[in-house]
Amino acid sequence: MAANAVAVAPERSVADLNALMPYASVSRYFGNQVIYDRERPLAAIYRVMRGRVRVSRWPVDGRQVLVDVYRAGDLFGEGALIGAPSGSEQAVAVEETHLMSWSPAGIDAAILREPSLGIALLRALLERGADFERRLESQALDNVQRRLARALLRFGERLGDGGRDGAQDGKLVMPPLTHVLLSRYVGTTREIITHYMSQFRRQGLVRYSRAGIAIDRAAMNTWLRAQENGAFPAKRIPE
Repeated sequence: MAANAVAVAPERSVADLNALMPYASVSRYFGNQVIYDRERPLAAIYRVMRGRVRVSRWPVDGRQVLVDVYRAGDLFGEGALIGAPSGSEQAVAVEETHLMSWSPAGIDAAILREPSLGIALLRALLERGADFERRLESQALDNVQRRLARALLRFGERLGDGGRDGAQDGKLVMPPLTHVLLSRYVGTTREIITHYMSQFRRQGLVRYSRAGIAIDRAAMNTWLRAQENGAFPAKRIPE
C-alpha cells in the first residue's frame, strides 16, 4: 500500500547537501513498511527526515546483504539516478519514518537551477563509495570477529547517542540491532554473531538488550589494535 502523504559522510558535506536539496512533499511510513523492493521498483532518491531506514540487497547467491541503516539527514535510493536494475534492492522503514523523495528528472531539473547541488550530491556519493571501499577492505583483511567490532563502532557512531548514556565514560549507545541484521552486514551467520557478541559482553566491550546496545568505544578500539598485535585485552564497561 502506498505511503500516506504527510560510510559516515562528513557533517559538512551532509549539511551542504541538505541545504541545497529542494523541498518536496513528505511521506510517512510505519515500522516494517516496505518503501521499495522487487514488487515496488525503485524510482526515486530519498532523504530521511525522521526515523531510520534499512536497505538490503540480494547478490547472485540469493543471500540478503545489509547495505546500511540510514538515519535522519541521509540520502538513499541513489541507484534510481543511474537506472539500477529493478528489484535488486529493498528499503524498509525500521520505525515510523518520514521521507522526502525526488524523481531522477526532478533532481536533474534542480541541478540545472542550482549547479552547486550537483557538486554536493557527487561529493556525498563519492564519500559513500569510499565508505563501501573501507568495508570491502575489512571483508578481505579482517576475520569475522574484527569485522563485527568495526561494524559495531560504525553503527554506534552513526546511530548512537553518546550524550544520552554518559558521553564522559566514552560509551556509544544506539538502538538495538538484531544478530540476524548484524550477520547480514558482516557476512556470516546469526550463530557466529551471537557467539562473538557474547564474547564481547564477557570482555566488557559491549552491553546489549532489547533496549539497545552500549559500546565502550575506547575499549573496542584498543581491542582492535591489540588484535592486530596479537594481544587480547579485556576491559569492563562500568555499570
